[in-house]
Amino acid sequence: MSKEEERKRQHELVAQKQRRNWIIAVAVLVLLAGAGWAVWAGFSAAQNAPGKLVGRWVRPDGGYVLDIRHAEENGRLDVAYFNPRPIHVGQANLSRSNGQWLVFVELRDANYPGATYRLSYQPDRDQLAGLYHQPLVDQTFEVAFVRASSQNSTP
Repeated sequence: MSKEEERKRQHELVAQKQRRNWIIAVAVLVLLAGAGWAVWAGFSAAQNAPGKLVGRWVRPDGGYVLDIRHAEENGRLDVAYFNPRPIHVGQANLSRSNGQWLVFVELRDANYPGATYRLSYQPDRDQLAGLYHQPLVDQTFEVAFVRASSQNSTP
């Protein structure tokens, strides 16, 4: 083999090694990006899970308590309401719109004939905020609930 052929062969071997190293580097980057995305998606899903809503929520303007005992992505919501005594919850459900959890609660009791809360969860402030409609006086109020605790389901 001539020196020229040997030099070309060495050059080709170096080029093959560089291509192989480049392919390995790209594969490692793709795997790392995929792993990073999976970790981020898991963290994001945990932060946005309906279970994040479970706990006692208090309206600072009056001490009203919304006790979310169970929440599921399918809309099932187990809620109790206190002022300070228990008020019957006629229905409650959970939905999702534009990436936000929406809580709907209808009260059916004396002085609460169909009063409703339409709240959205604000994860950056860890609060439920929205509208309360009181049909007895036909008025709607802006309200917010702050987290009291996630323990002890009764006030």
